[in-house]
Amino acid sequence: MPVKKSIIFSIIIIIIIVSISAFYLTTLQTSEELPELTIMLGQEKCKRCEMIISDIRYAAAMYVADSINDWWKYDDIGEMVLDYLEYRHKYEIKAIKVHDFPTGEAVDAVKAWYVSANLTKLRTPMGYGVIAFKERTQAEKAALEYDGEVLDWNKLIERIPNIKSGE
Repeated sequence: MPVKKSIIFSIIIIIIIVSISAFYLTTLQTSEELPELTIMLGQEKCKRCEMIISDIRYAAAMYVADSINDWWKYDDIGEMVLDYLEYRHKYEIKAIKVHDFPTGEAVDAVKAWYVSANLTKLRTPMGYGVIAFKERTQAEKAALEYDGEVLDWNKLIERIPNIKSGE
């Protein structure tokens, strides 16, 4: 009988240890979650140009961990990309968000689709002419409407430095 009790006791101890470990790991993961991205239109300024952010469809943001542990916010996707290229090796960038042009929903910038529009057909706040989409099909429709080209994240970060703001 004492052997059965010791086995049961050992099983109970293992269950307790596993439960505590699972709780600790769950707590640790939630402490690593980023704060929700909120942009107060008409009140917050673009980190790069310091103009007021007024249209969520063109806005973008990066969560930069090594600087101020906060979202850097932008009025134009092009400006965010320029800062990304400038700071990606200096700071830990934990997240990059753009807004779906049709809905205004914040989406992961790396997974989004972009339209680099003809600058005579679409004006963005700083003149880069780039809009983001959650779905590729929506981007393809917009590319036809704005006489533009559909790009993924990698193509976008190659293209932006070659677009002169306002041209």
